[in-house]
Amino acid sequence: MDILLYILILLLAGAITGFLSGLLGVGGGFIMTPIQYFLLVHIGVEANLAITISFATSLGIILITSIFSSRKHYANNFVVKKNIKFLIVSGFFGALSGALLSVHLDVNILQLIFAILCIGAGIWMFIIKYPENSELIASEKYKYILLGLCAGLLSGLLGVGGGIILIPIFCLVLKYPVHKAIGTSSTIIIFTSCGGLLMYLILGLYTSNLPDYCFGYINILQLIFISLTSCIFAKYGADTAKKTKPIILKYLHIILMLFIGLKMGGLF
Repeated sequence: MDILLYILILLLAGAITGFLSGLLGVGGGFIMTPIQYFLLVHIGVEANLAITISFATSLGIILITSIFSSRKHYANNFVVKKNIKFLIVSGFFGALSGALLSVHLDVNILQLIFAILCIGAGIWMFIIKYPENSELIASEKYKYILLGLCAGLLSGLLGVGGGIILIPIFCLVLKYPVHKAIGTSSTIIIFTSCGGLLMYLILGLYTSNLPDYCFGYINILQLIFISLTSCIFAKYGADTAKKTKPIILKYLHIILMLFIGLKMGGLF
C-alpha cells in the first residue's frame, strides 16, 4: 500500500472518531480498531498480533481524544462530579484486568458477548424514556463501582473507551440526563483507556516480532496520525452535542449501538 494512502486513511479515521467522541461521549474504538487491523494485516502483520496492536493503539488514541472532548464538556457543565471518583478508580482497574485477559481469551467470543450487550442496550434505550431532571441522579456508590468495573473490563478487552456501555447505564440506571451522561462518559473514558493502555504497554515489552514503529503493543505511527485529526474534531463534536436536542442524541446513540452490535456479531 502506498504510504500516502496509508496516512490519508489514518487521518480520515481520526476525524470520524474524534467527532463521534465529542458528539456522543464514546471512545471510537469500534471505528479505529477494524481500520487499524485491516492496515496491519495488509502490510503483512500476523492476524492475532494485528488485533492486539489495534486494541492497544486504539486505547492510546482514545486517551488523547477524550482529554480534548472532556475539557469541552466540562466547560459546558456537562460533567457530573458526584461519585465520579468511584467510577474513575474502578474503571482504571477494570481496564487493567481486561487488557490482561485479552491476551488469553478468544476474541471472537468476546466480540459476540459485546455484540449482544450493544444490541440489548440499544433496544432498552429505545423503549425506556430518558430522564431530564438532574435531581434524580442515583447516589448508591456500589452502582458506580460496578459500572466502572464493567466499562473498564470491556475497554481493556476490546480496545474501546467504554462509553458505549457507560452512556446507556448512566441514563437508564443512574438517571443522568443525556447531555450529562455524554460529558461524564468522556471524562471516565480517560481513565479506562489509561488503565488498558498501561497493561498493553507492559505486556508488549516482552513480545517479540512486533512490526516497525511499535512501543509495546502500541503502534506509534498510527497513534500519531489518527490522533492529529481526532483531537481537532473532538472539540467540534462536543460543540455540536451542546446544540443538539437530547432526543436526537438519544436516537443517534441507539443507531450507533445497534450498528456496532450487528457488525461485531458478524451479521454484515
